[in-house]
Amino acid sequence: MNLSTPTAQPTPPVQSTRISRAGRPIIASFLLALLVVLAVASPAGAHPRPSPDPGAGCQRRDVSVTLTGSPTAPRYRVAGWLCQPRHATRTVQLLISGFTYDHAYWLGASTPTNWTAAALAHGDAVYMIDPVGVGASDHPPAEQVTTSSQAETVHQITAALHDGTLGRYRSVVGVGHSYGSIILAAEAAQHRDLDALVLTSKLPQYNQPGLTAFHDALYPAADDPTFAHANLPDGYVTTPPGTRPGFFLDPDTAVPQAAAWEESHKDVGTTGELGTMTAAAYAADSRHITVPVLLIDGSHDSLFCNTTELCDTGAQLCQRVQTIYAPSTRVAAMTVPGAGHAINLHRGASTVLAAADRWITRTVTGTGARPAVTACPHP
Repeated sequence: MNLSTPTAQPTPPVQSTRISRAGRPIIASFLLALLVVLAVASPAGAHPRPSPDPGAGCQRRDVSVTLTGSPTAPRYRVAGWLCQPRHATRTVQLLISGFTYDHAYWLGASTPTNWTAAALAHGDAVYMIDPVGVGASDHPPAEQVTTSSQAETVHQITAALHDGTLGRYRSVVGVGHSYGSIILAAEAAQHRDLDALVLTSKLPQYNQPGLTAFHDALYPAADDPTFAHANLPDGYVTTPPGTRPGFFLDPDTAVPQAAAWEESHKDVGTTGELGTMTAAAYAADSRHITVPVLLIDGSHDSLFCNTTELCDTGAQLCQRVQTIYAPSTRVAAMTVPGAGHAINLHRGASTVLAAADRWITRTVTGTGARPAVTACPHP
């Protein structure tokens, strides 16, 4: 049985009629409306899933995927939400959250921390998903949910955003948080069908004590009160109650409600993913990325930053990645001062959202204001 079932809103079939981009009114208060939390019909013990308000320009649009390239492989449902801006656009941001997060990360804890609302206001469409094994999506056997299989599902989703299944967008920009950035790097290296990457909260070198503490804290999701009755397969893990703020937030710069948000929105990951999200694999994939990349990290990210692995400036981030990208790959970087691993939940988020949206527009169209990011020199 799935961790949660679809939202109370009717869920169209996978090959449903496309959303019209014309004539969809967006009320002046749509930024606030995106934060509305809808009740989810879920099994006992599973926490409600927040979903964008379809009246604010978002609709539930699920897709059917396989974990391998074989057309005869078992098919699984990926829950997704397609959000349209006020005017027609040819660019869509494909948002993928980090390990033990679901799509709610991209809605934030308040209007200034809402990545989706900022992207829509800027004029881009958004397709945010619960990756396979997460949230309202199907939960295959844990050993089958790996970085490679996640990259394969994203490849199929990217095709759906181009071919009319979900839309006919000219540019699909992958935006990842943490493990979502790892998935997108693998997809871009192996399939080369994304047009640009915004990789947040992921660098090739770890703060080893912070990473070890996080991995050691993970325990079976079946032992957690949130998921105890969800009947998840063996090998699904999550964070123990009360631990997330210490791993993902800086208490001095996080927005006031961030700690409570973290605990009420946690999700699961798999042992298959843990075994394949290695630094070596990430570096190997990065060397095969050919599209422009924007790196964003918080200066106080406990998983990647310490006194020797510095994250205080964009130039320092550039220095840390100078050997993992090909000389021809355009790379830029920016730091969120004082932010922890979940950069969207910190006070500097609004500045990040504006810079990322401007970078995306400048990168895919060559127009618009210059973003406040650091261009990394070629090695």
